[in-house]
Amino acid sequence: MNDLSIETKPHNKISFFSVLVVILLATSLVFLYNFYPLYVVMALAFLVIVFFAFHLESLFYLTLPFMFLQGLEIDFSHFAWSRDNPYLSALNAPLIDFLVILLFLSFVVALLLRLKKINITKIQWLFPGFLFYFIFLCLAGVSTWLAYEHMIGYSLKYLLRPMFFVYIFYVSLSLFIIQTREIFEKVLRILFFVGIAIALFGLLAFVRSFGFGAWPMVTPFAFFGFAPLGDNHNMVAEVLVAFIPIGFYFYKKEKDLLTKKIVLAGSVFMVLIALLTLSRTGWLVLLLDLVLLFLMFRKQSVEFVKKYLDKFVILAMIFLVAIASYMIIFLGSSIVNSSDQARWENFKIAAFYLQEKPLFGFGPNTYIPVFNDTVVYVSDFGESLDAHSILLKIFFEEGILGGLAMLLFLVCVIIKVWRAYQKTHEDYLLLAFLLVVSAIAFQLFSTSYFNANMWFPLALGLSALQLSRYGEKYVE
Repeated sequence: MNDLSIETKPHNKISFFSVLVVILLATSLVFLYNFYPLYVVMALAFLVIVFFAFHLESLFYLTLPFMFLQGLEIDFSHFAWSRDNPYLSALNAPLIDFLVILLFLSFVVALLLRLKKINITKIQWLFPGFLFYFIFLCLAGVSTWLAYEHMIGYSLKYLLRPMFFVYIFYVSLSLFIIQTREIFEKVLRILFFVGIAIALFGLLAFVRSFGFGAWPMVTPFAFFGFAPLGDNHNMVAEVLVAFIPIGFYFYKKEKDLLTKKIVLAGSVFMVLIALLTLSRTGWLVLLLDLVLLFLMFRKQSVEFVKKYLDKFVILAMIFLVAIASYMIIFLGSSIVNSSDQARWENFKIAAFYLQEKPLFGFGPNTYIPVFNDTVVYVSDFGESLDAHSILLKIFFEEGILGGLAMLLFLVCVIIKVWRAYQKTHEDYLLLAFLLVVSAIAFQLFSTSYFNANMWFPLALGLSALQLSRYGEKYVE
């Protein structure tokens, strides 16, 4: 008894002392904030960075729910402590970009404090496919120097963030943390529940759409002044098509019957909401995934259809006819026809301009400025939106050379993941293949080519690839 009491006293004293220090520190910071707000914020940021250096994986998990919320932005011009600073007030980006920067800084501190370690001879394994992407960045650098209307600073800013930023902060940093199958599986589980939450939000958005006299569809909306998924239905669809393969992966993996049913129901629910976004790109990607799975598992697919379709044939036919009819009517609407016409005109004008600068293009992020200076386009369609295709944007802005380099990078990633699956036939590599293909396929018709919506699924696919190649803890 005496030994136990002696052991607990230091613990109590340390706990009381820690609480006292925290209270005094917090009180001091609140007081100092009134006089030196910027320095107080910097001190808090430093403390947060050091704290998460000891909890790097926890911070990574905390970033996951925000990974696909591109509409949730932080604008430093709105804060009293930064609005008078010309550099800080100019910062404006999605919350997730700031979170991954925090993750990176904590990662650096963890290395300096030797909480984490990297074998310098294996560090190249954190950069799969980077050769082609590095060539693309170099060619983009040349395009920057030759930018439209001498917009060199404008293009250079885009070259650094997001073009260079996405690979380092979303791919390489994620690969360093996801070095075990356990962490990989945990990330997938978190993302699956995030997908269910977004699907529930989509259901609410669909019900809400009936009161606006337009097409009933899943259109994201703002609440409390925030629009985390933006205001475009494609932004919901591109998130859900990334999560749906995860659901079916867990359905195949789970052994408990009740859990399998819950996971299947959640996955089907996400499919339904993705269809109700009326995103044609979302429909195409879902169809592509279905075709790929059918081709890879032709025999099992036929057996599944024979076993289950007759039990639900009436319900399935009613559902399919209703969805197909809705889609066909929507595809023939004036909204879709106008959108198709605008995209076709975009392509023709881009092809015309590319003849002027075929090798290096007009420079990173100059697509909109060039089109806004095109009187014929503006008079018919108004101010330009960004290119609704990663290939159209890259070939226009970085020319044929940059476009081919990016195309080689994307094809290289797909082929490497596919070969890894063919070699082992592991389910997690099949999931990796579907994630990579879905993310790239969606951006052939969308505008999220340099943010987490595309690059984090690529990071997951590449992390699975590296785990299959080199095993766990492969750079430590």
